[in-house]
Amino acid sequence: MQGYIEIKRMHMNQLLFLGDFTTEERGVHAIKDGVAVDEKIVKQIQSADYSIINLEAPIIDVPDNPIRKVGPNLHSPSSALDYLSHIGIKGVTLANNHFYDYGFNGVASTIDALLSRGFDYVGGGRNPEEREKILYISLPEAKVGILNYCEHEFSIQDSFASNPLNPIKLFYDVKQAKKCADLVICIVHGGHEGYHLPSPRMQELYRYMVDSGVSIVINHHQHCYSGFEEYNNGYIYYGLGNFYFDSKHDRDRLWTEGYYIAVNLDKKKISSIELFPYRQCCEDNAIVELMNDKELTDFNSNLEFLNTIINDKKALGASFENYCSKKKKNYLVALSPYTNRILQALAKRHLIPDFITKKRKMKMYNYVRCESHRDLLEFALKQ
Repeated sequence: MQGYIEIKRMHMNQLLFLGDFTTEERGVHAIKDGVAVDEKIVKQIQSADYSIINLEAPIIDVPDNPIRKVGPNLHSPSSALDYLSHIGIKGVTLANNHFYDYGFNGVASTIDALLSRGFDYVGGGRNPEEREKILYISLPEAKVGILNYCEHEFSIQDSFASNPLNPIKLFYDVKQAKKCADLVICIVHGGHEGYHLPSPRMQELYRYMVDSGVSIVINHHQHCYSGFEEYNNGYIYYGLGNFYFDSKHDRDRLWTEGYYIAVNLDKKKISSIELFPYRQCCEDNAIVELMNDKELTDFNSNLEFLNTIINDKKALGASFENYCSKKKKNYLVALSPYTNRILQALAKRHLIPDFITKKRKMKMYNYVRCESHRDLLEFALKQ
């Protein structure tokens, strides 16, 4: 089922799915110099019938008025789209936690830049209709419907920006997509940053997507790759990792290793899915390049280990509980400091300092509204 590294076309129709892309740190210069993606990968992107990547930041040439949020405000220049077009990328996903980092102006400038360059986009927009639209890809012998959602962070607004992950709406979106498409692929942006595995909630939800009619579920956001499983005649990839995302603070293997997938179609059916592991933006250079033989051996071993846990419900639950235990204090601290009625009454009357600043309230709000943060908060409180 799975193949590694060897780049070749065996089927009439091939789609490539790639993870998170930004131009942080050394990325701007690498994009400008045209060296961000190794030529072997570029050739495969250009030979595929269709390639789609997650645009992890709004397109803004002169960044101004970032929103108030928890976490960094990211942006990429319009030259990033010129580079993606040059290497053969045809579509982008916009449902992610950074699309709204510069407000509505950032959303609008991104859409304008995509339209002017002929990119397809899905999962984000300037109004409800645009952000919730289904992307249909017409191939020589098949039509594919692409759905894109993200978990509830600051990019989710009432009527624009990123498309929120709502299982009920997803069910009806899949039903609609299957009226027009031969198969439906769902791309989700969510999960726990720095954690190699899905939570039990994620597995349950993504399996529900397959039960609802999705042929392939593809996830990114965690800044590290995860494993995959075949389920009920469908395929679930729990984390692709960063495709191109430089960070001077994170250049270890967790951050820099990932994979993209090639979906090969024989007429209207999936004939095979291939994984292509790579290393990106390591300490020595800011490039995405396929793994060498030794790196590939280590990757395959770790991937097999992850897949073993994913296919064992008890082991998956135990792993996530251990992860929650390590994160518990981080979430409990957010709910301090005053715990008795007297201190709370004094605080309400502003007779003692209010330690819950606007920034802290924003963090607490994010813990409650985001599914992945809420998993950890619920675990911490339950203890």
